[in-house]
Amino acid sequence: NEPHAHMKSYRFHFLFSILLLGCCCTVSAQSQKSVLDRVIDVQVWEVNLDSAIIRVSEVSGIFFSYNADIVPIKQKFTLAESSKSVKYVLSKLLTGTGLEYKLIGDQIIIFKPQVAVEEAKFKEHVMLFGTVTDDATGAPIEGVNVFVAKSMLGDGTDQNGFFSIDHLPLGTYEVTFSHVAYQLGVKKINIQDTSDIALRIALISKLDQLESIEIISTKDKSWERHLRAFQTAFLGSTPNASRCVITNDHVLDFQYYGNDDLLIGYASEPLIIENWALGYRIYYVLELFEQRGGTTRYVGKSRFEELIPSDEGELKRWNKNRLRAYRGSLEHFIRSLTANRLRKEGFLVYKVYDLPTSGPVPFYEVTINSIMKNGSHPYEKKLSFKDYLQVMYLRETEPMSYLEEKQKLLSNNLASPAGLNYRMAGESGGSRQVSYLQLNIPTVSVDKRGFIYDPLAVTTLGYWSWERLAESLPIEYEPETRPRK
Repeated sequence: NEPHAHMKSYRFHFLFSILLLGCCCTVSAQSQKSVLDRVIDVQVWEVNLDSAIIRVSEVSGIFFSYNADIVPIKQKFTLAESSKSVKYVLSKLLTGTGLEYKLIGDQIIIFKPQVAVEEAKFKEHVMLFGTVTDDATGAPIEGVNVFVAKSMLGDGTDQNGFFSIDHLPLGTYEVTFSHVAYQLGVKKINIQDTSDIALRIALISKLDQLESIEIISTKDKSWERHLRAFQTAFLGSTPNASRCVITNDHVLDFQYYGNDDLLIGYASEPLIIENWALGYRIYYVLELFEQRGGTTRYVGKSRFEELIPSDEGELKRWNKNRLRAYRGSLEHFIRSLTANRLRKEGFLVYKVYDLPTSGPVPFYEVTINSIMKNGSHPYEKKLSFKDYLQVMYLRETEPMSYLEEKQKLLSNNLASPAGLNYRMAGESGGSRQVSYLQLNIPTVSVDKRGFIYDPLAVTTLGYWSWERLAESLPIEYEPETRPRK
């Protein structure tokens, strides 16, 4: 099943512009004017509000969207207007209904005033809405899974291809559009102010793409062996990973190239992972999975949804585990770096010119100003350095499961980002969590929430490379702060 079945759904009416022959319609040809200034003729008698809006949409060529629940059922409307602006007609139509409207782009949203009051509570949040259509036919696509990558925000399109995502904070995001019959769609948006955003996207059918991929479709012993390897590489081997379940692993298939010791994984639908250690259901659109020897690369788009705890005790365990997963993580490091709180949050950062694969290497102190500059927006920073950053997290030790796996890799002479044989000055070798960060491009954009805009732009090594999807948290996660005594 597509993840949209679990998502928050709204009942919206979305009216496509239809210009019918025989309609009495006059539209202003001055492109510089707002759509609200378009001059129309409209006549309706004793109809409900839905019908009246449909008529205005037809004669004006304007998209309207609104929640069907706000429409007065018993109230009837009559309009007989000639050569009047859309603004005038809407003002007259909505008088006495308690409804208002606003223009976003070339679309009009009708809403109750208290919605605007409610939105005001979220001072730096906006509403994202739009439509998804078929690239070839232009028809709306129902059931598209629309979500903001690495977040808990998402919606599914209705029969008119309409979606709505509310309470989106300022920042840069990847809005993902996933459907089993269409190629993945991604729109990058940059929210700099509190103006709502409207998107339209056309998805390309996946039929041609599926025909070009030849995969192993028989679920035999080799598939089961590859699945076990995939689960370990994808979810990780941490204690949390043992409590993760891929509930639809049947959508996975694999190709294995023995000469190169290369395993490639494919997923025909988004993977659904239930993480009972952290209390999240994750919908993951797998774009790339490759495992060669001890090195794994995987790329995809994830959306989080909170599971329902069985009792208060389980919720407390989830909160404790989430905090443990967050502390010392790459997201924690980026947040601390952008807030200039590295030492206060327990991090030590050094510059190294090589990796300690066979022994200790010289390391040098760095300042935040030397590796990070302001970005184009208040919430954005630019990270830039050469070679590697060595990052030590002082407040947690490396767990025994990680030390055992690292030792196994080293004893078998396997090259693995997690199997670095490092030793820090003043440390007994791995007693604190040590990770390495490498940039694959000269400058990488990050933001204050710990979000890296281009995940392929960085490579993690050491402890961070050992932590996989089982340790991941949504960008909304905020660690609880203990009250002062």
